[in-house]
Amino acid sequence: LTFLMNSMGLEEDTDYEYYNYIPDNFADPNLSIALIQTKHPVINYGYKISDGQRNLVYTGDTGYFSDLIEFCHKTDLVICEASYSDKNREKAEKWGHMTPAMVAKLINEADLSNVILTHFVELEPKEFVSQVKNQIKQSTNVIAAYTGMEISI
Repeated sequence: LTFLMNSMGLEEDTDYEYYNYIPDNFADPNLSIALIQTKHPVINYGYKISDGQRNLVYTGDTGYFSDLIEFCHKTDLVICEASYSDKNREKAEKWGHMTPAMVAKLINEADLSNVILTHFVELEPKEFVSQVKNQIKQSTNVIAAYTGMEISI
């Protein structure tokens, strides 16, 4: 799949929508891909891939926004960006990235059971995971991605 990405700023009042998309030449007609434009200063998309029974969301670069809750709701696995510490929340919001508190809020509100964190900038992966786990209400499996990781859902 090839996506043309143009760089442009997001307006403050941007409506975030998601679209179901199955390209004509897609190898497996049983899979669907949904896209959501994320909260990021450069146009970026999150993806939901589903076979009708299981699904996976990759958030891409994004800050927290309410439409992401519905997009991720009860998804089998969410691969979520994890860039800034909670002390730099304003910086994270400005640049469209997540803090541990934002990830925890998404987990709590979207009722997620499995989350893999990636795109670490300020905190070491173990520290980011620990801070998220300290802020979630349910028993969610939260782990850090690593090079060569393979996951089956």
